[in-house]
Amino acid sequence: MMLRMLLVGAFAAIGTMAGAACDTPEVQPSATGWEISMPDDEWIAQSATYPGLQVPLFMASPSTPKIYEFVTLARYQNRIGLLQYYAGEPGTSYLVTLVHNVVLDLEVNRVIGDAPFSEDCVLAKWTWSDDEVEIQSDYETTVFDLR
Repeated sequence: MMLRMLLVGAFAAIGTMAGAACDTPEVQPSATGWEISMPDDEWIAQSATYPGLQVPLFMASPSTPKIYEFVTLARYQNRIGLLQYYAGEPGTSYLVTLVHNVVLDLEVNRVIGDAPFSEDCVLAKWTWSDDEVEIQSDYETTVFDLR
């Protein structure tokens, strides 16, 4: 009887943890001016500051993206920008909340790539060099050429 009560308690705790969503980032003032729309069944972000730049927002679940922050990187003379957004909650056994960064070349209005900022509350490791950025998450490693 005691063992059964312990097992029931353990399974209840595991079930609670699996469904728990982690805290998402706070929306920063730098996110102001970015508009999200869904033409042709694909989420995109746009800003009047960068006319002609359409940023696809890839969702991992049927939910609505949310822009958290936009920064330009002084290291690259503000040519490289990062747009951080909520990318969904796929509800699988290993991912709950996804936050992504889109890497942008603002000089030519081009999306360089999209990679995890955090997966299930675990931050990805972003390593910057002069010509590239390497992103290591628990599930993959991605490299984007910044030239």
